[in-house]
Amino acid sequence: MDWKPYLSDIVKMIGLMNPPISYIGCAWALLNEIDDFSRRADILSKWQDLAPQCFPTKEASDSFYADAECLIMVNIHLRGLVLMQGAQMPHTYDDVNGGKGLNEMALLWSDKYVEGKDLVALASEIHKTVSNGKKDPVIEYFLYCNRNYNQLPFDNIYDFSRNLFLAESFRQYLVTGKMNTSAPLAFTDIKRKLRNACYEEYIRLRIAQIEVEMEEDNSLLLDPTIDDLYQELYNQESSVVNRELMFEDFRGSQAYHDRWYRGRPEVLRMIQYFMDYLKWKMDNLHSSASSLNSTTYSVQGDYIAGDKHVGAHIDNVSPGAIGAQTTQD
Repeated sequence: MDWKPYLSDIVKMIGLMNPPISYIGCAWALLNEIDDFSRRADILSKWQDLAPQCFPTKEASDSFYADAECLIMVNIHLRGLVLMQGAQMPHTYDDVNGGKGLNEMALLWSDKYVEGKDLVALASEIHKTVSNGKKDPVIEYFLYCNRNYNQLPFDNIYDFSRNLFLAESFRQYLVTGKMNTSAPLAFTDIKRKLRNACYEEYIRLRIAQIEVEMEEDNSLLLDPTIDDLYQELYNQESSVVNRELMFEDFRGSQAYHDRWYRGRPEVLRMIQYFMDYLKWKMDNLHSSASSLNSTTYSVQGDYIAGDKHVGAHIDNVSPGAIGAQTTQD
């Protein structure tokens, strides 16, 4: 098939649409008509080669090329699940227009296959898009998110947690077929293993950020150790968490009203859990795997908290308290 006139016609068609649709959304809808994943990859590659001849500007051509790269990665992931792992396509959206593509995305993001790094990448995509003053259709966050792996546009756990809640809300709505749901997600609606996997990915990427910062700090006497990096992360995050929790003392003020949103209580709970998780990780940083699986552990905190969480046990800690608690089976 001669793809040049075909792609040129698509470009012209999209240019005439009002409201306009995105190239990535259009390309994804067209590719869903093809069952063969290898054929999809071949078409995307041909479209990329032809883009400079079909788009009016180099900027538009480069943008489409990048969109196609995202779709290639989605296609590779789908192919691996279906052909290599024998994953079965869900029927969540069988009666919905464009349901085939939605079913494929529901498979990719299902509880069985989603990982912490996926959700962190999705949260990053949401943050970047909203920060640029845009609001893409929900499905496009999923199509674009793989360009965010091993990157982190956050420098504090509060901003990260806000976007992580949005990401997990969108994911759960997608896989359950409730894409138009607007009810806020509760902290306990997030699976513990997935939440902690997100914490792990966030810590890994934040430690990498801090390592760069400290390597360039010539005021230090010696090269920073892994313990130094974790301590610096803890110090930075403690400051952010303290600020957000202390802000709760100003309820009723205009400043608090301006800062409040429906999911804020759940985000505050998530950042407190994160601090406990980070402290636990620091305490066990040099422990062996067998030690990490021990039934006895200790968590110490030096940040303000309304609830102090240690494993499955929850105690109340007064504001400003410095708590140390040991739990033993």
